[in-house]
Amino acid sequence: MVFDAPHIHRDSGLTWVSGRADEQDTVYIDSSILTVNVSYSMDMCPQITTTVHDPDFIYAEDNFFWVTRDVWYRSHSIIQFDDPLFQGSDSYRTQQFEIGRSNLGPSPGAGATWSCELRTKAIQQMKRDRGGLNSPSGIVGDIPGEGHEFARNVADRYGLKSYVEETDKTKVINAFEPGEEGREGSSVWDVLSSLAGAAHFACFEADGILFFASHAYLLGRWGQEAAIVNVIDPETNLKVNREVNYIPVQWPRNPDHVVQLVAMPSVAKSDNDPFEVTGSMIVDRMNGTSLRPGMTIRLSGIPMFGPYRNSAGQFIEDDSGLYLITSVDYDHLGTDSVKVGFRSPERRKQYVEQYESFGRQEPMRAANALSGRLPL
Repeated sequence: MVFDAPHIHRDSGLTWVSGRADEQDTVYIDSSILTVNVSYSMDMCPQITTTVHDPDFIYAEDNFFWVTRDVWYRSHSIIQFDDPLFQGSDSYRTQQFEIGRSNLGPSPGAGATWSCELRTKAIQQMKRDRGGLNSPSGIVGDIPGEGHEFARNVADRYGLKSYVEETDKTKVINAFEPGEEGREGSSVWDVLSSLAGAAHFACFEADGILFFASHAYLLGRWGQEAAIVNVIDPETNLKVNREVNYIPVQWPRNPDHVVQLVAMPSVAKSDNDPFEVTGSMIVDRMNGTSLRPGMTIRLSGIPMFGPYRNSAGQFIEDDSGLYLITSVDYDHLGTDSVKVGFRSPERRKQYVEQYESFGRQEPMRAANALSGRLPL
């Protein structure tokens, strides 16, 4: 079998694993890898989509694209979670993924191309673990604890770090009942995500950390700089002083910032909630590939969406400009910029104040519309 020579001309970040768990070999097939697209989000866990050229089915014959095949991915990160203040040193984080889906198709040239979707192995194991003889935990109910303690114990069981917010919600487990057609027990991930939904928490994994917390709790926890900022309390709708960690992002851009915008960001507000903001931005890939869901950015320079300087040079801080990153997408092998999605913390409906209603409004008559006069 022919694999890559030692002089690999580029780094895909991917390392295939072969052999039994106690006798694993690592194999590099970088010269055959065509694309590596990385997507982080708050939905569940990161997903890597890679395409591999396999003209003579050399890799397929050796089960390289078998579902559940282990693949290691090395990502670039400049910001350590354990130390939220930027220390100026690069770091590379290697994490275990596995193939969740494989697809065979023709290549533009000769032979075949495989497209594989890779997801974090720990999360894939949680989704499969429904109890039974092959279950790592024996049964889902074997993982002790309620609420946030259960989430912390789940992370520990599957080799993840955890960052959790306290909750008194109780987990609900549907028992595994073999022999009953159409009945399946809850997987560990089912129980965990259901518990997060009951507590109105986000539940996702990034860089080997299981996050189990509300948006409001995550805001200002993970970032590069620290400062005391006026933040809107999601329950009282009043401004409170709070020390937060954040990554500064400015338009027009500040050349001293670690993360650089390459275009004006897109941001929007809705009348569903006067404080709700959603947006997206394109940032330079130099440090943009280090961004992760759950990090906090502070957007400045744009009125209505963060602090800015007016035409007279005065600093206006009507809005804190703090937003949670919800998604990060980039091409590992390319040179394109990084796409980042962000939003304000999600709020419970009972805490959202609606815009005032001023009663019945008289329609504008045609004559008044043409003259610009308001109706009497």
